[in-house]
Amino acid sequence: MAMRSILSRLPEFAKAPLRRWIWRQMSLSASLDSGLRVQINCHADWTVYHEIFGCGQYDRAIEEALNQRPAGKMVVCDLGANVGYFTLRLADQFWKRRGSFDGLEVHLVEGAPLVVEELTRRLSAEHSLAGRITILPRLAGARSGKGRFQTSPRHFGGHVGKSAQPGAIEVEYLDLINYFQNTDTIDLLKCDVEGSEIALLREQAELFGKVARAVFEFHPPAEGWDECLRILSRQGLSKKELLRSWDGYSLWYFCRP
Repeated sequence: MAMRSILSRLPEFAKAPLRRWIWRQMSLSASLDSGLRVQINCHADWTVYHEIFGCGQYDRAIEEALNQRPAGKMVVCDLGANVGYFTLRLADQFWKRRGSFDGLEVHLVEGAPLVVEELTRRLSAEHSLAGRITILPRLAGARSGKGRFQTSPRHFGGHVGKSAQPGAIEVEYLDLINYFQNTDTIDLLKCDVEGSEIALLREQAELFGKVARAVFEFHPPAEGWDECLRILSRQGLSKKELLRSWDGYSLWYFCRP
């Protein structure tokens, strides 16, 4: 209560640095059954941690992917990887099922430069995942060119702007079709790309012909929603289920019948 009182009296420019300092002092983390560690360094971390580990919003898709691939190599694509919580959840569940990380292959795509640094720092500390994850500092959406990435005060919520804005950073798009050209099946694809999902489906639809199951977070406004469904259905991902909806956002699970 005393800390809230102190914060309320500070000028706005001083509040954010103090909050970051407080979170660093708390040094929160969670140790998973697999030995992996989840760092929680700020309020944004806590929010995403609660969604992925507390609510288990991706668990249904992860469980079904593991059921479908009980042995051998499992290929996962994490679009909009943020600080790696989805990958850590997936890896922990993989380990629980198989007893090791052997066969796990995760490709993480993240376009925000500062978030890429933090993602790399955190996952580099997880030595048991060495050689099993690849971090790609690119945008997911268009097949080529560059996008102007508008950062957010939080590590999630950044997006590709339609026009140049102060503070926007140019980041190259990743040609996912070319990147995965030698991959027969992507067992699970998670997509949370802050509004670029429509561009991704329009320009890289071919990729989804080799995706066994996918979880998409769709962002408002809902323009292009019907087109997204048609594209996914044409690529065989016609079975769909709403996992969660809030404030105009929705999380959908797609798989093959």
